[in-house]
Amino acid sequence: MINLFTITQTLFEFQNSTNTNRTGLDNLFVYVAQTVPIFFPFMLFSLWIIVLAGTYFSASRLFGKSDFAGSFVVASFITMIAAFTLNLVDGLIDLYTLSIVVAINVIGIIFLYVNTRPRL
Repeated sequence: MINLFTITQTLFEFQNSTNTNRTGLDNLFVYVAQTVPIFFPFMLFSLWIIVLAGTYFSASRLFGKSDFAGSFVVASFITMIAAFTLNLVDGLIDLYTLSIVVAINVIGIIFLYVNTRPRL
């Protein structure tokens, strides 16, 4: 009789934290990035949304008016700094994600430049 458990165990051997070659805290983060590849891009997107909403609504509360383009650029810069920091550890984010973050930052700078009017 064929045992279904041994078939699935031999066909689908999942990576766990004991069969990786890394030691330290980065092992846990790289394991999460390899197991769930969308985790760190989603974390960067969540950071961008939180910073965007925080700067937009705090400027609205403090100054009575808010600037969406300025909040967009601030959120993009903070997300880019976080993406470059995550890129220092090999395997956390890929070059595709980093290039998207840099492109959003460039779009934000262009948006800020176009949106600002000279003050007379």
